[in-house]
Amino acid sequence: MGVKAADIMQREVISVQEDLPIADLVELLYDHRISGVPVVGEAGNLIGVISATDVLLGDMVLGQAPVMETDYHTHVDIHADNWEVMRIEPEDDRRVRDLMSTGVITVQPDTPIDELARIMFANRIHRLIVLAGEQLVGIGTTMDILRAVMEKKVS
Repeated sequence: MGVKAADIMQREVISVQEDLPIADLVELLYDHRISGVPVVGEAGNLIGVISATDVLLGDMVLGQAPVMETDYHTHVDIHADNWEVMRIEPEDDRRVRDLMSTGVITVQPDTPIDELARIMFANRIHRLIVLAGEQLVGIGTTMDILRAVMEKKVS
């Protein structure tokens, strides 16, 4: 039978709309200790995804974000002690729409966990949006997969 996305995904998904100011997004990510969220339209349809990395990559243009090189990929260092890097100036008028990714990779609730891991690794991403048809039903992250392994749901 095997473990599926529905078995490990987070069902209570925090999402944002595209007109949310970046300063409010950073506060939301920090307050909930999460690194990214789906972006939904007014009808609740998925239109994108945005992460702390997207914000920091946007700030790299300004020379403000620390970048790390690894064998896996180049990424912005967003460890807990570096949240201070994402200080957003009051006059910053950027919105989620300005930094979000629109080519969102999604999976279905019955997608096997090994396929989730393969997709994440191949695309160098840390979260997959789970849709049932067009309905946002969950989000699966690398941490959810690791948790399943640690809890022995996966052999």
